[in-house]
Amino acid sequence: MRVLACTVLFLMLAEAAAAAEPASFADVTAQSVSNGFRAAAVYLDDSGLPFGARFITKRQASRST
Repeated sequence: MRVLACTVLFLMLAEAAAAAEPASFADVTAQSVSNGFRAAAVYLDDSGLPFGARFITKRQASRST
């Protein structure tokens, strides 16, 4: 049981360390990839700061190209 718990913890930490995901919309650019989704558009507010984005699944994006 202890080995299983250590293995699961290791896998969770390895996945978290490998994922260089944007922390906020300010870090998202067109073509950013996060959790299997690619940013297709970044929406800006009146002051030019990002406040949202449109994402497409990587599977769907690969079919359309």
